[in-house]
Amino acid sequence: MNFDQRIDEEEIMDQATLEPESLAGAYRDINRSNELLGGYAATFKALSLQMDTIGQSGPIRILDMGCGDGGMLRYLAKRFKKLNLDVEYLGLDLNTDAISLARENSKDFPEIKYNVSDIMEYQTEARLFDYVLCTLTLHHFSDEDIPRVISVCQNCCKRAVIINDLQRSQIAYYLFKFFSAIFIGSAVARNDGLVSIRKAFRKVELFEISKRFPNWEHSIKWNWAYRYVWVIKNKRPTPS
Repeated sequence: MNFDQRIDEEEIMDQATLEPESLAGAYRDINRSNELLGGYAATFKALSLQMDTIGQSGPIRILDMGCGDGGMLRYLAKRFKKLNLDVEYLGLDLNTDAISLARENSKDFPEIKYNVSDIMEYQTEARLFDYVLCTLTLHHFSDEDIPRVISVCQNCCKRAVIINDLQRSQIAYYLFKFFSAIFIGSAVARNDGLVSIRKAFRKVELFEISKRFPNWEHSIKWNWAYRYVWVIKNKRPTPS
């Protein structure tokens, strides 16, 4: 099996014909995996290091591009509540069934809102959000579309874009096979996890993309379990 290049293969969860029950089961497994393997924690850590509340008027606003069933935003909401921070969240996803799940699963989180939206076409008031997240979403896009996705994220945020995505690695692929055999019950999640790894990135590829955005500061760091956290920081953050 060749891991030299990203593959172009549709994941089952991206198919409009997938039953809502199967989608819900897949997201339950994905959320559990992110909890167990530290995926959500990696984004929380990166976000916390960037977070600046000095002179902040009103709530901190966080946008999650490709939010799925909202697992990332619920994780953040729980963590930031413990820190007594005033935060508002908006999750976007193109999948209407995923947004329905997100709204149902987030009934106890009035600070989280969700909209059905195509990331590539999303428009809002410039710099409306303090931070924009893109977690396990970038690998769904082609090499040609990725710069556009990043540009949209940058146009939305005052301070930083935080991308959390997988490393394309043979080791990661077979470790996930072992992990999923024990901890993942959904056949959809098992399949799509392996496809996602083969659609994912090498660090040098992310670095080459970063060169297209020289007016922003870039930090790309490897995190367990076999993923990169790429922080794209606005050199001239817009005042709140």
